[in-house]
Amino acid sequence: LETKRLLLRTLTSNDIKPLSLILSDPEGMLYSLNGVMDEIATSNFVQWCQKSYEEYDFGPWAIIDKNNNKLLGFSGLNKETYNDKLVVNLGYRLGREHWNKGYATEAVCAVLEYAFTNLNIPEIIAIVEPENTGSISVVEKLGFGVFELGQYHKKAVKQYTLTIKQWRCFSNSLDQTLYYCSAYGVR
Repeated sequence: LETKRLLLRTLTSNDIKPLSLILSDPEGMLYSLNGVMDEIATSNFVQWCQKSYEEYDFGPWAIIDKNNNKLLGFSGLNKETYNDKLVVNLGYRLGREHWNKGYATEAVCAVLEYAFTNLNIPEIIAIVEPENTGSISVVEKLGFGVFELGQYHKKAVKQYTLTIKQWRCFSNSLDQTLYYCSAYGVR
């Protein structure tokens, strides 16, 4: 996947060290279910992502800055059991130095466009802790408007849902999604 500023590609073993720097940051991992991850845990995560690519044709993809080829984090989809139902969940994580620059919105927009257009996934959820205002802002900008309060791994969460029909209506209208997606070259 490619946007104006970013390349999203499969994670490889070469990404383990730079990704480990991102995933070992306590502040950056504050809202991660797994918490801070060392290099071994990061390696296991990358292996899990690779299995997801093989099994589902999607998973968390590396976010690469096209200007300098630097790994900024990851964004993508994963199969998840939520409320006893197998769902497709949106996830992303950026290094703190890349927050508030529009990278998350840009990457997530590309992921959603790919998921709904190429993979024909009927529905995607986003599970966000209520205190994670940055992630709430990203998902709400991109059409995840309605949420339900719930529990996930014994944590209070907001569970947003976006259907393929909602995405098509939302992304084709003259609203923020069109601006964000077209501004970053996704559409």
